[in-house]
Amino acid sequence: MKAASDMCHSQPRRLWRASPGFSAARGRFGLKLPLRGAMHDRCVQWRGLALRKCRRVSLRYAGLLGAVLLWLAAFGTQSLQAVAETPEPPADALAPQIVAVKAGFEGLFKLGFWTPYQITIRGGARPIVARLDLTVRDGDNVATTIAAPRPLHIPAGDQITVMAYAKTGRDSKWLNVALRSPSQEGDRVLVRQSLQLDETFLPENDRLVVGIGADVGLASVAKLLNRSKSGWYDSLFHAARPASFDELPTRWYGYETVDWLIVSLTDPTLYRGLSASDARFQAIERWVARGGQLLLFVGAEAPEALAPESPWSRFAPGRFQDMVTLGVFTAIEAYSGSSVPVATGRQRTTVEVPRFADVRGVVEAREGNLPLVVRRAYGFGQVVFVGLDLEQPPWLQWPARNRLVARLLGHDVDNLGELDTGSDAWGTMAMAGFDDLSGNLRAVLDQFSGIQIAPFWLIAVLVFAYILWIGPVDYLLVKYVFRRMELTWITFPTAVLLISAGAYGLGRHMKGSALLVNTIDLFDVDIESGLVRGTHWSNIFSPQVDTYTVEVQPLLPDGATPADAERLLSWLGLPGFGIGGMQSPTADAVAWNRGYRYSDALDQLLDVPIQVWSTKSFVQRWSTRRYNHTSALDIELRERDGFLEGRITNRLDIPVEDALLAFGRWAYRLETIAPGQSVAIDPLRDPRTLEAELADLAQATKNSASPMAVRPLFASDPVDLVRQMTFYRAGGGRKLTQLSHRYQSFVDLSAHLKLGRAVLIGFLERPVGQVLVNGNPQKSEHDRHTTCLRVVVPLAETSADGASVGHDSANAALSRAEPLRTPADQTHRDTDVPSIEQ
Repeated sequence: MKAASDMCHSQPRRLWRASPGFSAARGRFGLKLPLRGAMHDRCVQWRGLALRKCRRVSLRYAGLLGAVLLWLAAFGTQSLQAVAETPEPPADALAPQIVAVKAGFEGLFKLGFWTPYQITIRGGARPIVARLDLTVRDGDNVATTIAAPRPLHIPAGDQITVMAYAKTGRDSKWLNVALRSPSQEGDRVLVRQSLQLDETFLPENDRLVVGIGADVGLASVAKLLNRSKSGWYDSLFHAARPASFDELPTRWYGYETVDWLIVSLTDPTLYRGLSASDARFQAIERWVARGGQLLLFVGAEAPEALAPESPWSRFAPGRFQDMVTLGVFTAIEAYSGSSVPVATGRQRTTVEVPRFADVRGVVEAREGNLPLVVRRAYGFGQVVFVGLDLEQPPWLQWPARNRLVARLLGHDVDNLGELDTGSDAWGTMAMAGFDDLSGNLRAVLDQFSGIQIAPFWLIAVLVFAYILWIGPVDYLLVKYVFRRMELTWITFPTAVLLISAGAYGLGRHMKGSALLVNTIDLFDVDIESGLVRGTHWSNIFSPQVDTYTVEVQPLLPDGATPADAERLLSWLGLPGFGIGGMQSPTADAVAWNRGYRYSDALDQLLDVPIQVWSTKSFVQRWSTRRYNHTSALDIELRERDGFLEGRITNRLDIPVEDALLAFGRWAYRLETIAPGQSVAIDPLRDPRTLEAELADLAQATKNSASPMAVRPLFASDPVDLVRQMTFYRAGGGRKLTQLSHRYQSFVDLSAHLKLGRAVLIGFLERPVGQVLVNGNPQKSEHDRHTTCLRVVVPLAETSADGASVGHDSANAALSRAEPLRTPADQTHRDTDVPSIEQ
């Protein structure tokens, strides 16, 4: 049978011919092939027996194979378990690990502002030296990296917490943290982690208040101030309360995202180890001097908190004398606008409050001759001093305590619904593409004189001609002129190339081939403290796809360069939900695989990418104290019956144009002050209200086609825009501009007009900032420069006893404060690290 089977398998062609199917096919198609039926039947029988025998053999081997597989599986599982239980260190055991990252203040921070980051690092198997990098997205969705100025020393196995700073514009929950090991061959990345933060970012127009120390009821204050907000465009109030001073920033720009800082000095153990040389206190002092707002509560602990050796004494409204027992609270009740008495029934009816001599500032609430609330200027910022412990009885049970705190923060609690109103923010943004004055600022900086914008009708005509050419014209050409339809494979791409080349040539003709820069500079002088603050905004237009190293060198009005200026250069974002805005629901595509970096001193931006025929916006803030204001303007002003008198002399060799002097609610238009000219200010000079003066000077964009159309006063001239930004609140705020002013709100000097100070604003032909691109000064005949000189002038004030006092000794603590260091000094002290410190 085996031989028969072998014969059948060795002759497959014969068996196929002997099959019934082949016989049927032979009968159907007439195939004549001889085949005997007996042989066919035998082969079928032999093949069936052979297949059954092979199936029995296969089942035997299949069982044996299954047993082998089961044994291998059991042995493999035991082997894998043994391998898993073997204690082998991970491959990166020698490298440190990023344990945790905490952004902002209690997880709150705002887009477009510098934000502190607390980063916890666990050391590896051995101590190492590494540099820390933070990478975030800027306002244009481009990655930007801020590096530590010098290496960090990370001990083996221990955890350290470092304070880092970054400015986030887009995708705020994305953060890349890297540790690099510096070496002669180049930096080696030890750890790189992309993190998704759980913190909550706030819109640029929202208000963030940070409280440290005892709680003064910020949660109830937030509910009070937010109760009238109904639209998404309304700015909301947010409060954060860090647990200790150790969680506060050590650099002044770490507070840029904060609107108000509230410090309660009622618990000495909280601040007893804080000295004037501590980096955290210096950060607070420098932030307030540059335009920050500080609310200070001091009660029964005033003898220790305001002692001469205490750093907080420089914020006091005068010289501390002693403590006084207060049992009448009618002044505070009237100040808060509440009809509910402070103390009722069996509650405690007396408190201890401090008394001062030579009180400076505006006393907003007093009991007899005892000032309780004093608001005073501190550099370009303000300090509100309160001699009460609001976390103690009877204030703790007082229902109007939240109204009192809201009033201290500058809110009119009787008209909460009128805060920041006067316009339809949605309609304003829909028409202009922005709802903040900084958006108007970017629009003004984008007006380059050497660039032509293609009108809509021209673009429409070109698109219609393009479609007409590649469609009907091309068809008629190849069918009736050339009479060969296959030539469309040549005519069609030729037409596309020619039209594309023509569009590029037209664009190059209209856009030009030069690198252009538009700038606006503010040069601010505070005569009382001697502090000089500069603000620089610029837009750079790139004629091609390229990367640039950008730097801004500050200058003085006489053309000299301040050698000790502390600079902070960064990008400028667009607030709001419009196209390109930092809150835009449609995120911009990331056009660059590589981002750019900050320099160690944060005074340069390295390898900034800019698209062809596109612009990028920048902002720089700088300051110095080594400047004599009399070299520019000699100002002597006094107050008489609510009006000004005195003299202003121009000591520069260039005129001061479009000069405007503001005091209180009044404005004096001085026009142009020529070099060497002296202008007299006397009560006989007829002033106008500041709001009316700004309304006349502003350029309005009107649309009378529809009565429902929004008609905001958009400034197309940088001079008008700077005036609006300088006197935003005093000039009517949103009622005048129909725009908010929260993103660059430190520019607003309206608060000083209520603190017994005058503000002089004028414009110079000479720039006070030089933009360096790739290390070379940028200058073009099409560049536009606007320089604004602003001087804050203190006037004679009235002390608590009614005597007239001068301002020579006012703000003496600020003038005696530690001077700003040069970038060279900053690299030699831990407390002066510009971006990151351990």
